[in-house]
Formats: sequence, structure tokens, C-alpha cells
Amino acid sequence: MKRKINHYLIIDGYNIINAWDGLKQIAQNDLDGAREKLIDTIIDYAEFSGQKAIIVFDAYNIKSCKEKIEKRKNITIVYTKEYQTADSYIEKFIGSLSR
Repeated sequence: MKRKINHYLIIDGYNIINAWDGLKQIAQNDLDGAREKLIDTIIDYAEFSGQKAIIVFDAYNIKSCKEKIEKRKNITIVYTKEYQTADSYIEKFIGSLSR
């Protein structure tokens, strides 16, 4: 029996915002706007490519923040809990795929 392989595009949201000049410029005055622009871009890409996309925004320094997972169209947006980096969330998620 063949096992179906899912392909994921997993994105550290703030790393991309800080790496893309246009998003970085928006984020200087409107971080929410930069996040939404990135989310819209990834929704379009995921629809085009057929990949499942996950964008992770960390809340490492936000007091008492709980993990929040949001579904939009064909992507998942994750806001990590306090003291959890996007990197640690992504590592844990990738580790779960092999199970």
C-alpha cells in the first residue's frame, strides 16, 4: 500500500518579513499589515502550487500568550505561546511528520 506524501511549505513569518524589503518597510509602521501581506502572498502561492503552507509567528516575548492556530483557505497560521520560538515550533512540527 502506497503512503501519501504531503508537501509542506513551512515559514518563519518574522524572518521573512525582515528579509523582504517591501514587508520590512511596511512592518516599520504597521506590523499587522506586514503579517497580513505575507499571509495573502502565501495563500496565493499555496493555491497556485497545491502545497500545504504553515506560517509561524512567534510570541516569544509576549507575556502570558497562549498558542493560537488559525486556518485561512488552504494555509495554517500559528502564533506560538510565550517563550516558544518559531524555530522550536517548526522543529517540533517537522519531527511529528516522521511519526
